[in-house]
Amino acid sequence: MTSAVHADKGLSVAKVGLIGTIIAATVPAVASIVVAVGFGDDGAKSPSMEGGGTVVQTSPFGSVGKVTPNASGSEVTVTGWAATGVDDVVVLIGPRTSDEKYWVANASVSEQRWDVVVKTDPQLAPGYSVTAYFNRGVNPSAGLRAKPLNVTTTPSTPAPTPTDITQCAVLHGASCFTDPAWGPPAIYKPNG
Repeated sequence: MTSAVHADKGLSVAKVGLIGTIIAATVPAVASIVVAVGFGDDGAKSPSMEGGGTVVQTSPFGSVGKVTPNASGSEVTVTGWAATGVDDVVVLIGPRTSDEKYWVANASVSEQRWDVVVKTDPQLAPGYSVTAYFNRGVNPSAGLRAKPLNVTTTPSTPAPTPTDITQCAVLHGASCFTDPAWGPPAIYKPNG
C-alpha cells in the first residue's frame, strides 16, 4: 500500500506541473489578444472606442492608440501599440491641403509601445488622417525603394527617389511602403 500511495503522489506532482505549464503558456497569449483587440497604450481603450475618432483601417502589426494635437496645432503626438517583431513605425499625417504631401515622423518600438511627435503646420486643419506603417525588421533608413510615380510626360532626367523612407513618405505617401516588410497600415481619422 505504501508504493501505491507514492505512485499516486508522483502522479499528482506531474498533474500539478502540467497544469502550471498550461497556465504559464495561456496567460501571455490571452494578454496579447486583449491588447490587440482594443486596448492602446497605458491600458486605455483605443480612440475609436472613446468616441475621439474613427478607425479607418486596422493592421495586424499594430495600432494607433492616441492622437493629441498641441494647443497651437503645430505638432501632433501619436502613440500606439506594435506587434512582436515590429522595430519601427513611420507615421504620416495628412495629406496637406496645399500640396498633397504628408507630415512624417519615425518612431522606435520599445516593449511593443511607440510614440512620436509629428511636426505640422500651425493650426492644422481638421479632417486629416493618421497612418501608421509598421516595419518588421528592416532598417527604414537603409534605402527602401519607393514605387515610381506614374507620370504622363517623360522628363529628360527622372527625379531621384529619396532613399530615406521618411523623406520618400513626405513626397510620395503610401507608395513608399510597397516592400512586404511593412505590411498593411493602421489608419485613424480624428474627429474635429
